[in-house]
Amino acid sequence: MANRLQKLYPSDEVFQKFSYKDQKKLSNLVVGNLICIALFIATTIFIIAIGLPLSALLMFLTIVAFSLSEILIKKGKVNLGSWFATIGYIFSCVVTCFFIPTALSIHIGYRVFGFMMVMATLNSMIS
Repeated sequence: MANRLQKLYPSDEVFQKFSYKDQKKLSNLVVGNLICIALFIATTIFIIAIGLPLSALLMFLTIVAFSLSEILIKKGKVNLGSWFATIGYIFSCVVTCFFIPTALSIHIGYRVFGFMMVMATLNSMIS
């Protein structure tokens, strides 16, 4: 698994120029972004399936923010990449809390799932 993640890291000469703090947070940032991209893709598909196109579009924009973060990290811009990841986290919380209907139905579980996913990832990145 670690060998596959190396493909998402910047080149070695760029990596050596990073501060110690940036080198240590890089693995958490890359893994957190990959987990969020995968889970938000699944959530977006689910939201499309239950017929909420606006919420699905907003979730897609969250996926774009995390993908852009991965691209920036690969290019060696870790601070800018972490800013886009933060924007993705904030946007995902806003979408989950305000743009997905709260009517009681069988599909209400995805709101809790989405919020827990974001909070768990934030917790791992902070610690």
